[in-house]
Amino acid sequence: MKAVGSSQARGWRDPRLVGATSGVLTAAFYVLGAGRALDYDSAETVGFFVRTGSLLDAVRTQRAFNNHPLFSLLVNGVVRLTGTTEEAVLRALPIAFGAVTVGLIAAHCARRWGGLAGACAAAVVATNPVFAELSRAVRGYSLMTLAIVVSTMTLQRLLDPKASSRRSAELLYVAASAIAIATHLYALVPLSGHVVLVLARGGLRPAWVRRWAAAIVLGGVAYLAIFGGMVDAMAGRGRRFQPDFPFDLARELLGGTTVSAVLVGVAAMWGAVLVRRATPSSVFRWMTVWLVAAVAVPWLAANTDLAPRFFVWLVPAVAVLVAICVARAPAMAAAVVVAAALSSWSLAPEWAASPHPYPEVAGVIDADADAGLRVCALDLSVPPLLAYTDRFEAVTRPSQLSRCDTLVVVHPALDPDLVAAADAAFGGSRPIGGPGDARIWTRRGTLSGDG
Repeated sequence: MKAVGSSQARGWRDPRLVGATSGVLTAAFYVLGAGRALDYDSAETVGFFVRTGSLLDAVRTQRAFNNHPLFSLLVNGVVRLTGTTEEAVLRALPIAFGAVTVGLIAAHCARRWGGLAGACAAAVVATNPVFAELSRAVRGYSLMTLAIVVSTMTLQRLLDPKASSRRSAELLYVAASAIAIATHLYALVPLSGHVVLVLARGGLRPAWVRRWAAAIVLGGVAYLAIFGGMVDAMAGRGRRFQPDFPFDLARELLGGTTVSAVLVGVAAMWGAVLVRRATPSSVFRWMTVWLVAAVAVPWLAANTDLAPRFFVWLVPAVAVLVAICVARAPAMAAAVVVAAALSSWSLAPEWAASPHPYPEVAGVIDADADAGLRVCALDLSVPPLLAYTDRFEAVTRPSQLSRCDTLVVVHPALDPDLVAAADAAFGGSRPIGGPGDARIWTRRGTLSGDG
């Protein structure tokens, strides 16, 4: 693979400059609007695993697979050190992890195929909608992706018989793999690709088994207290086949819009052809089979929670293929620039806007609680609101409505039966907050939040 496109290496001479510049620009891009309200999943993470009474709550509680243990532990630590749960502070770590990922990919590609290739790889990753959104969410996906990128790069060093510092590389490989697993169990999928690669190259030795075993054991420690809850949750999830998932996944991995997907897809396919020519046929064949299986197995198993975000770790792989293409055909950089611009433009409408009115609703809850009123929230509004306040009671049954003076809901469609019961009990509701369809009921003469 070293020979692929090497004759076209050009641009910046120092890969570290390419990587550092790419990382800094990505961080500056992602910081824009970092103070906006949290999305539902991020708010749930903060409410249940970060804004808690104990640091250890991050690794001993679970809720429907929404806890990414190691990440929750790190953010919990940041909150305790800074003494604040402001959104910009909560987003600092995921943004940093995303920016470092972009910088590493850029430096790696620049080192092997030239500065132009490195810059294009950085653009593909940084502007990818799935990667960008998850790197700005208070979730563990950017940390998982970073750890997988580091472990994969280190794997290449360990497979190179000429590489030096093999002991340090081995320790780094185990540590990065363990971090990925401790953050999200889906990291086992790309790490299984490492197993297939080693087997395909005929290099399986006891040392590899020890490395993988060590990574699994170390990463698995994060799940000791929550694994039982995860098994129970899995048993009740059901099945839902998503016929369009492979197409949705391809579109998201390649840039999110139709045009960007075509442009990045052409460049990535070209790069794959070049890799195929420089790679032993058996290795390329087995890695292709693994990749197809990694997507097809959960898809055909009708995993009800299956979503493109679980495969965000493939975005850097797409970027590497694009870099290889650009190294061979520099004119393709223009297509990458267009694709990156279109992907960035698709992110613009929600980049700085708050997706939900959680802070505004929480403000009304606190104001009514200060006034001595009994405030309640409908069932599925509880998880995101806990990121902002806990001064309310949860309503899970219509019979509980009679004890509430003020009642709020942030996503009425999630609790239709309770909303209907609230309308009947309170005699109607009013909108509350900014974006979204949050509503409020009250037993007083005027409604809270009328402003």
